[in-house]
Amino acid sequence: MITIEQYLMGRDKLFPSLYSEEIKGNCIDTVGRVNKLLSIYFDDTGASVDEVTSGLRPPEINDNTSNSAKGTSKHITGQAVDLRDPDGDLDLWCMNHLQVLAECGLWQEHPAATDSWCHLQTRKNLYLPENCRVFPLPRMAAYMVKIYGDKPLYWPEKIGEE
Repeated sequence: MITIEQYLMGRDKLFPSLYSEEIKGNCIDTVGRVNKLLSIYFDDTGASVDEVTSGLRPPEINDNTSNSAKGTSKHITGQAVDLRDPDGDLDLWCMNHLQVLAECGLWQEHPAATDSWCHLQTRKNLYLPENCRVFPLPRMAAYMVKIYGDKPLYWPEKIGEE
């Protein structure tokens, strides 16, 4: 489980003008959804994840973060988190439990793009088909949509209604 303090990383105090009520609400929502997933993960595996490698990122920090989506990262709005996952266990578990991602209202960045961390977010990317819970490498997104159109890339036969 993670705390709101871990998620904020002190950036609410370092950048108070950017920490609006909307972003505060997003941060609380993100931590709640992620903790729901981590609780299910713990119940299933006995493994705990409790280290945030990146939470809220003001634009100044995001734009200087390697591999970040400049200007569009969900970290900027408090809607994404990166969790320490050095062996990829959480990433793999999420890929095999897409219905849990749906139940928790989360989307996952494909593990091929997240070496040693698991990226989860509370908003789907605009280019994703409705039932897709794992989004492709950012550099491949347009190509994937061209090939697959609105056909989801990864999902079990039925994901719960949203």
